Amino acid sequence: MVRVGSNALIVVAGSARAVACSAARAGYAPWWIDRYGDVDLAHRFPGTRTGAADFPAAILAACRAAPSAPLVYGAPLENEFALLEALADIRPLAGNDADTCRAVRDPARVTACLRAAGLPAANVVTSATVPPPGRAWLLKPRAGAGGIGIREHVDGQGFDCTSHYLQAYLPGDGYGAVFLGDGRRACLCGVTGHLRDLPDLGAARFAYCGSIGPCALDAATRECWEAIGAAVVAAFGLRGLFGVDAIDTAGTLCPVEINPRYSASVELLEHAGAGPLLRHHCDACAGRLPAVAPADRLATSACFAKAYVFAPRAVRAPASWSGASPVAAGDAPVLADLPAAGTRIADAEPLVTVFARAATPALCRALLLQRARAALAQCR
Repeated sequence: MVRVGSNALIVVAGSARAVACSAARAGYAPWWIDRYGDVDLAHRFPGTRTGAADFPAAILAACRAAPSAPLVYGAPLENEFALLEALADIRPLAGNDADTCRAVRDPARVTACLRAAGLPAANVVTSATVPPPGRAWLLKPRAGAGGIGIREHVDGQGFDCTSHYLQAYLPGDGYGAVFLGDGRRACLCGVTGHLRDLPDLGAARFAYCGSIGPCALDAATRECWEAIGAAVVAAFGLRGLFGVDAIDTAGTLCPVEINPRYSASVELLEHAGAGPLLRHHCDACAGRLPAVAPADRLATSACFAKAYVFAPRAVRAPASWSGASPVAAGDAPVLADLPAAGTRIADAEPLVTVFARAATPALCRALLLQRARAALAQCR
């Protein structure tokens, strides 16, 4: 077993770069485990690449060889209940345990929780019952992450309710809120908008492809988000960072998913001034929420955005990415999650992450797309 200083933190995720950089911004020494081992992560911090074929099965063995330190996880480990139980046996888990994840990833329980609190909730079908025709439904994987695998449901068609469920399709704009929970109370860290309808990024229709923000919240909207956070923490005992995705449909915020772990927009909120959210995460897991809500620290004079660029066909990563100078953990990069030179990226797989900062959302979005197109132009 590797032993390091008391500020060590194991970070585990499908892609651990964002979590590791957040940990460094919070003063921790991260040790990562993920499936890619991208060069901008591996050049900055020690860790272990499991490889795509062995993820998440190889995580437990990699964790045994990691520092004696608490463990923070990101997507998609919230769906790996048995793995979370095994990890908690060998490392202190700074995050929600398997039982909490199992409960909050149950769409029927989430819907019941929200409605019991008098809040909107999307209709769901979790049994093999075929829903009545004439209404639009989405077929969603129970163990999904990042919108991967979501598709429109065909009227009258059955589905495997052990692996999937139906959720009513809601038109409108998508948003993601980041909260801290101490098991009893919730603290709002900030809200970002979901990037949608960006064909230049190569994302599938319902896949998460990025965020932009932070969103300025009027009193009523903030009160609504805070009510959602309070309801789910009271019902499920959530601790640390968690995310709530919602659709603003006809002026009503309707939650569609709860992610009981570090979410992709955390680093944008940190760049906007929310503070060391991984430090707050570890404190909240121990029952201590920050004295000042991170949302109250956010700067609204600038807009930040990140987007995942997906391969439009099978390509190889260019050498120029591997040679890029590492960006300090406290700074927002232009490109991140950089595969090693020559790495083959299959069609529709994540290729690289692009970032932008500008004075307005429109300028930020335009700069983001410009950088995405430039990144794609380097691939062959």
